[in-house]
Amino acid sequence: MSDHVVTQSNTAQPEQVMMFTPPSKEVMDKLGKDLVGHWESVPGTKWIGGCIPLKVDYKMNVYAPTGDEDVYLNESEADATCCFCIKMHRTTTGRSSSGGLSFDEIGQDEESLHQLSSRTVDHMRDDAGSNLVTCQVDGTDHDGLRVSRQDTFRFSNTGDATITSTATKPYAVKWELKKVSRVPKPLSDRFLQKKEQRAKVLQNSVQIVSDADIDAAVRFCDDVLSAPTLMLLPPTLEKRGSVFGKHRTVTYPVARIETPDAPALVVKIEIPSRGVWDASVLTASGACVARWSQKAKWYKPPSRSCALFEWGCKRFGVVGMEENQHRCGVSAPGQAIYAKGPTQDVVFAEDLYSKRNDWKAFGGKFMAFYILGLPCMAYAHQKADGEPYEALFKTFRGTEIGGFKIEKHRQCCVSGDDSLPKTEAVVHFGNMTAEQRRLALVAIMQGAALAAHPQEGGGGGGGGGP
Repeated sequence: MSDHVVTQSNTAQPEQVMMFTPPSKEVMDKLGKDLVGHWESVPGTKWIGGCIPLKVDYKMNVYAPTGDEDVYLNESEADATCCFCIKMHRTTTGRSSSGGLSFDEIGQDEESLHQLSSRTVDHMRDDAGSNLVTCQVDGTDHDGLRVSRQDTFRFSNTGDATITSTATKPYAVKWELKKVSRVPKPLSDRFLQKKEQRAKVLQNSVQIVSDADIDAAVRFCDDVLSAPTLMLLPPTLEKRGSVFGKHRTVTYPVARIETPDAPALVVKIEIPSRGVWDASVLTASGACVARWSQKAKWYKPPSRSCALFEWGCKRFGVVGMEENQHRCGVSAPGQAIYAKGPTQDVVFAEDLYSKRNDWKAFGGKFMAFYILGLPCMAYAHQKADGEPYEALFKTFRGTEIGGFKIEKHRQCCVSGDDSLPKTEAVVHFGNMTAEQRRLALVAIMQGAALAAHPQEGGGGGGGGGP
């Protein structure tokens, strides 16, 4: 029989959260020992969405904890062939606790956006006495696409073990791993080369992080973000050059509500060309706390691209834009910005039920009348601009955790140079954790970077929002 299961509903946002009584420590310790070893994928061709052939040769090592720590380490590599001709080699490393079943995992490849975390959602025994443990996995894949899948671990009484993964995002696909040895086996030379390169990068980062000034800057920034509410003062926009977009520098002062005239932080966004920018979070004294870079790709516009970001000179997470908001667990009138950290996540999107959006939706109903409907559309959008711009912070599962508001922000019939807000914005952190507050600030500034671009066709942008 399955363990005790309770369903809770969240009043802030409809969702179903499954809670269960986890296995005892003795059971988890045994399952962790059964997890240790060498795993390989079951041979065969998988079909993405039922139509795209994918052949994957996946190998994973899980290592037992050393000393008194309850930490399991894992390493994996995958040789994949898509459509019989596109070959890829992906590598990851991760760490886990709680018997090794709940893990955090990152990609080792250069510029990989792979960052996953899992949590145990169910445990039961089947008729044969095998332990079945189900984990929900969320995050981003190597290309920055949102991932959602369920991993079902099956541990038999005879020592056999399998993992069945069923993914729904970004693509529907199912595959199976089988434990083939109780002892980890060496992975390929290509994996070792990438691991060594990654170790050099981490070593350099550690040397930088050990600097007392950087550590102090990170602590100061976290202290500023610990306030229940912060204020983003109107940004300044500087332009240099004479062609397309020129080189743009957008600066957002961030202040505590009680001291709006003394910004505690500054976010600076450098935009040398379309689809490319460097963003950084600085203290008022100029110490860098966080940074990320957006690179233009010919097959991805900036509104569909993702970027790794660092916090305290260490890789911290991924930030990007999702046009399909339902993939992020939210319903929004426009695009949604998501930020995924080591263990938590935040989605930032305009409030679907705000008065501003009600007027925009009302104006949209007149599009079918073409010229006759233009006056009504213009009136509705003018009324929308008279309402505050309101956005919400939610988790990937749709739980509302904070808010964002600009009292006056004109978006209709403005030039690209005029799309940034002219008044202050207020950020309500609500019941966010320290990690989510960092993610929220990065998500806001990712939206600000997009808004600072000249808009296609001359339309306005989001102004610190999506």
